[in-house]
Amino acid sequence: MLGNVYLLEGKKKSAVLHYRRSLRLNSGYKEAWINLGRVYFELKEYNEAAEAFTKAYEIAKDPEMLYYSALSYVYTRRW
Repeated sequence: MLGNVYLLEGKKKSAVLHYRRSLRLNSGYKEAWINLGRVYFELKEYNEAAEAFTKAYEIAKDPEMLYYSALSYVYTRRW
């Protein structure tokens, strides 16, 4: 996935763009949602991170994604 290459190069905004493109092609691509959540979290865009982790949970039913989603919401300080 091209988003991963950009992420490894530290080009986080480009990574977001490519993860989004992947998800337009396949909205059920769990790894793209997880990586998108990670990048948004690193960019301190916590609402977007929470939404991406929640979407990953809806696809995979992995409770760890709920943890990261909740953590992202805590970082928004809007609880």
